[in-house]
Amino acid sequence: MRYREPFTLYLRKLPSGKKIWYYQTYDDNNKRTSGFSTGKKSKTAAKAYCFDLLKKDLLIPERRTKLLFEDYSKNWWDWEKCEYLIYTRKRKNLTQSYAKTSMGVMNNYLIPVFGKKEIKEIKSYEIEKWLDSLSGKGLSNTTARFYLAIFKIMLKEAVRRDILKVNPADSVMPLKDDTVRRGVLNQDEVTAIFNYEERGEIWDDELSYYANLLSACTGMRMGEILAVRGECLMSDYIRVDKQFKERYGLCDTKSHYAREVIIPEQLMTVLKEYSERNNGGYVFSKSGGKRPMDQRSLRDRLNKAMKNIGIDDEERRKRNICFHSWRHYLNTTMRSNNIMDGKLRAMVGHSSQEMTDHYTHFNKDDYKDIQKVQNKIINFEKVG
Repeated sequence: MRYREPFTLYLRKLPSGKKIWYYQTYDDNNKRTSGFSTGKKSKTAAKAYCFDLLKKDLLIPERRTKLLFEDYSKNWWDWEKCEYLIYTRKRKNLTQSYAKTSMGVMNNYLIPVFGKKEIKEIKSYEIEKWLDSLSGKGLSNTTARFYLAIFKIMLKEAVRRDILKVNPADSVMPLKDDTVRRGVLNQDEVTAIFNYEERGEIWDDELSYYANLLSACTGMRMGEILAVRGECLMSDYIRVDKQFKERYGLCDTKSHYAREVIIPEQLMTVLKEYSERNNGGYVFSKSGGKRPMDQRSLRDRLNKAMKNIGIDDEERRKRNICFHSWRHYLNTTMRSNNIMDGKLRAMVGHSSQEMTDHYTHFNKDDYKDIQKVQNKIINFEKVG
């Protein structure tokens, strides 16, 4: 196939008598365009000018309008106005909290650095330098990786809209993962913190005690526990269909699907008592079921309970123990008691959609082995 030059030059004499080199190129429909002035008197200068435009994909004048990154960012991550969110939400599940967080990243870390730059002029090397600078701001590598992912999405969308030919962030290597492994309480500590007879001395209130116990027995996330309403309490299991976020209220679970979680009978009895007191509203509530207790209060009470069994703040931070650690504890405990990984993933919500479908038809008898281990936790028997 014969090679075709991306542009052709020709000399044109203006009415003033001045001679200027013009060029023609091809539009998106592969048709030759009209001539455009280079403003150059020599062919060498005109050719250099055209090659520079070619490199920037600006041979066609309509593409030369500068688009600054801050202008491109207008309406980005706005739940109702962002073109990317509107397009993507038709194809997969997204949450408002994710959009809100991403908007914060853009406003605080992207626009201050790249806002005044033409989007086509953003280079991979500049993105690398920006990424490396984040650690100097006290951010972890894990956080910086997330910020880079937000930037990549925005630039990838620019490619989809034909604003960019290539995404300059694609070649940027993320910083190494420095996620700190989550710590867990050992079994003696779990026995101590859930000592029923001493719960009044260890915990500020019974509500926090049972919220933590529920998480330890089921691996439910804090937001999922706070979202439990009376309608979620079945005869012998909880239907985990939502999570509660203080800014947005009830939202989809992290996996965007509901699951059914078996719990010990005596714990279910307590939860149904709370439900009756709260008129079928939120179970873990201090407002009569109208709204669940706040997350900060639940965290603070757990931290205080750990202090009361001998785990001070310094040790807690060093071991990286928090409410989410109950998920790790539950997984460790169940696996050490030979519960099948597939069944465990379905219970805690880490399964693939195929695995979820497999466990959709809930049968209590299928989960007797899980309930047996749960009863060891709640009855303070030795596990493992």
